Amino acid sequence: MNRSIPIIGLCAALAAASASLPAQAQEPPKAAALCLPPGAKAPVACGTARAGQPMNLVISTTSLPTGPVSLLFREENTGGRAPRTARTNVSAASLNDDGSYSVIVPRELCGGGGSQGQYEIQDLMSSFNQAENRARPIGTVTVAC
Repeated sequence: MNRSIPIIGLCAALAAASASLPAQAQEPPKAAALCLPPGAKAPVACGTARAGQPMNLVISTTSLPTGPVSLLFREENTGGRAPRTARTNVSAASLNDDGSYSVIVPRELCGGGGSQGQYEIQDLMSSFNQAENRARPIGTVTVAC
């Protein structure tokens, strides 16, 4: 009888481990958006970008998109008002030689005044999360107006 105790313990541990596998298998692939400043050798967290100007954005993912990626810039810390948002598409045509995408920072993010704001970059549509029908944050950028 003493021999069955370790086996029962092992079976219980295996059952607990296998119960957590479906949750891990259902996690969406990770994605990230980083900026590649001119002359930089490696991408870094995005700093400040000017509305209407291009920025070089490196979009990495563990699942390659089959079509263009649609990005949403969503304002953070709005002080209770509705956040400013703007959408832009990233396609193979905007791919640079260094592997970054040339993305124009949407002018719609600036509402009168010359202020700046912090924006979350969200991935709206790509092959790996199209079925989820929700945006996923992949980076942040400060937009100067």
